Amino acid sequence: MKILLIDIPLKDVDNGFNIVHKEILFPSLGLYYLKEYAKLKNPNIDIKVLNLSNKSFEEALDIVILEKPDIVGASCFTDRRAIVFEFLKALKKINSKIINIIGGPHSSILPRQIMSNYDFIDFIVIGEGEQTFSELIDCLITNKNFEKINGLCFRKKNEIIETQKRQPIENLDELPYPRYENFDDISVKFTHYDDRYLFKGRKISALKTASIITSRGCPFQCTYCSTSAYWGRKVRYRSAQNVVDEIEYLYKTHNVEFINIVDDAFTINKKRVLEICKLLIEKKIEICWICETNVKTIDAEMLEIMEKSGCFAINYGVESGAPVILKNIKKNITQSEIINAINLADKFGIIADIFLMVGNPGETNKTINETLAILKETKVSSGGWGILTIFPGTELYENCKKNNYINDDYWLSAKSSPFYLYEQPYLKLSIFLTKIKLFFLRRNKKYKLWLRYYLLNLRDWIFLYTGIKLSFKKKIQLLFKDKRRYKQKSVL
Repeated sequence: MKILLIDIPLKDVDNGFNIVHKEILFPSLGLYYLKEYAKLKNPNIDIKVLNLSNKSFEEALDIVILEKPDIVGASCFTDRRAIVFEFLKALKKINSKIINIIGGPHSSILPRQIMSNYDFIDFIVIGEGEQTFSELIDCLITNKNFEKINGLCFRKKNEIIETQKRQPIENLDELPYPRYENFDDISVKFTHYDDRYLFKGRKISALKTASIITSRGCPFQCTYCSTSAYWGRKVRYRSAQNVVDEIEYLYKTHNVEFINIVDDAFTINKKRVLEICKLLIEKKIEICWICETNVKTIDAEMLEIMEKSGCFAINYGVESGAPVILKNIKKNITQSEIINAINLADKFGIIADIFLMVGNPGETNKTINETLAILKETKVSSGGWGILTIFPGTELYENCKKNNYINDDYWLSAKSSPFYLYEQPYLKLSIFLTKIKLFFLRRNKKYKLWLRYYLLNLRDWIFLYTGIKLSFKKKIQLLFKDKRRYKQKSVL
């Protein structure tokens, strides 16, 4: 039995206002964890991972067909669900005997909807997948009863069967970390820090890069995030030794020099972070690395040793600098904590980037100005920003459903996740977003780009107050298409 786990080709997606362009993403770590665990439990199976994300649809289809797999597995994320379904449907049409299995956040949250509407999907692995997937492979080989496998959704005749929930793996060290046969197929260029940081005289984009995940779960309750719906609220950790063993493997076997730690909040467990950093220093593993975290979870002692072990940048999930917004989205952080975290990172020579969102419940000109005031008070130099987007499995989504703003049928369309436009029109949120862009462009002295965005901002203000239609970009149907949305109070 031959098993292929594939990263589906990426595709541009229309969200109704603009085009969400495909981007180069790190290959799914989840697929490699599935492969390693399945091989551990059944060493004789033929299983491999194919990263097809940078291939065309037709090219990727040809590659998979030439492999002649019996089973194809893929991760299903919300904004890539349509291309996943399209690809697996095409495979099934070419060879009806192929068994299609999907897992990942979107399919774990809406398994019955998928099984009811896409007959070319044979099995859905719900939630944490290693044990469920391994047991499913064993049952497919031996023709055992699928109903005994926890964390699985499938059809039995005309009935959809969803088995008992799979309990999370408590000791993550039991999972073999990913091993790569052909590392060049999964390494991508990371250019975000090229203008701000050099490692041994070279830009970040010139370094061999790998992503790792060192924990699962998130204790925070952010209303817009589905992490806890997938991984759970309880945080489970890999040991410091296990994490450093993987980094050492990447460093010595594949010459990796840049590590992207993709935990939702890497620094929650201070003791473990200190142990990881000390081991990196003791073993003289000369790498640079970045992480994401919450501003509540850092202090001077931690940042000092992080920098010594190679950390050169931290991405803080801030989202807003306005107290009312932070309260509405249950961020559970304060303005002073944001300022302290950014300034502490700068003190130890670590780049502090922040993630920001506009259009959160309660967003106004006043709250945007409060966010800008925080930016001006700190030395933050860059970050990521966007308009609040609605994802299934979040508190935001459930509140929107209660107010008839959206329902589950939306996810049967090919559109990307919708913006939260319950309170403000899209064009006004675009203006809010441009204000943030203009701040960073001015701070980074990119005056040509600043002028371009300033003119775009001026244009959008004119459009907003005159009601001019922007049909040529599908940006907006009409300024006051549905006045009711904009006058009603927050759904939160």
